[in-house]
Amino acid sequence: MTLRDVGRMAGVSPITVSRVLNHPEMVASGTMEHVRRVIDRTGYVPNLLAGGLASQKTRFVAAVVPAISNQVFSETIQSLTDRLWESGYQVLLGTSGYPTSREESLLTAIISRRPDGIFLTGISHSVESHRRLVAAKIPVVEVWDLTSTPIDMLVGFSHEKVGQSVAEYLVGLGRRSFGVVSADDARAAVRREGFRSVLARNGITDMLTVLVPAPSSVRLGREGLARLLER
Repeated sequence: MTLRDVGRMAGVSPITVSRVLNHPEMVASGTMEHVRRVIDRTGYVPNLLAGGLASQKTRFVAAVVPAISNQVFSETIQSLTDRLWESGYQVLLGTSGYPTSREESLLTAIISRRPDGIFLTGISHSVESHRRLVAAKIPVVEVWDLTSTPIDMLVGFSHEKVGQSVAEYLVGLGRRSFGVVSADDARAAVRREGFRSVLARNGITDMLTVLVPAPSSVRLGREGLARLLER
């Protein structure tokens, strides 16, 4: 079913069908209702790729997160989806895994579809991915980290300072014996090092560490804590 088919069945021109879909204010109410009834009856779905090429808009944003099993990422995607929906955009979701082994091929597929924007978790990308993202000239927002050289826009925080702040708080309470349960991904490693640096400044050199595979979960945290206590 094409736009021309709908026009033929409704007895109107293809441009009238297009206006009903994209600029209904330009169509008489009776004609608009008639064309919409034909669209509903036929199940016609507009070819948004073709329309996007003409208008330079696809009305979707591609979002890449490591995993949706982690609650923090699922909440982020839900909030992003809700906010973009208010502005007439849909979210196309992809998961890059840990480490981001699938990100390069995923970004190639995303860029080829020319989304109106790309939402990326983290700042660590392959050289090839970085080159393609810059060359594509698609708005990019990197989140969940900080860097002085973002691809485009950045919304994040310092994982090093997160680790330091937690350690400073605990040392301030007088704690002297420390153990850490941590995921084994890059951002968690930066948090661990920030934590360790504060302990070192306070003369504490012993820090038991148990690593769990990313993506982390409550179950893995529980198992990691049991292993830590055994030690």
